[in-house]
Amino acid sequence: MSQAIELIKKELERENIALVIFDHDKKIFESSGDGLKPLFDFLKTNEGSFVKYYGLSWGDRVIGKAAALLLVLLRPKEVFANLLSETAASTLTNFGITFEYEKKVPYILNIKKDDMCPFEKKVKDINDPVEAYQTILNFLSELK
Repeated sequence: MSQAIELIKKELERENIALVIFDHDKKIFESSGDGLKPLFDFLKTNEGSFVKYYGLSWGDRVIGKAAALLLVLLRPKEVFANLLSETAASTLTNFGITFEYEKKVPYILNIKKDDMCPFEKKVKDINDPVEAYQTILNFLSELK
């Protein structure tokens, strides 16, 4: 386990931290929020400048296939999740991204915990990160 992953694990234990990015032993970003929102907001805010985030260590409380596909756009060196879905693991593996996790589940549940996360459903049959980003962006527009 890398030093950055150890630091990420400690950061994610803090109460409101949902997403954290490290460059070796230096934290460069953290965010709070639920679900896919922190990662998606980061992507929207930094659209066009992803290259400066390539090769970094990323941590997120929950990574399903939707989050995994979005992370691929940022070309992380490594990823850590407290909770990781099997489809996220497959996606990260397919793109050659090293990852660690505390618990793996078949899929991520929705907020009510009675069905699959709606974002997971939307990207279920998608394997292209750019297509996943557009699909999620469109879905969020529909929800508004």
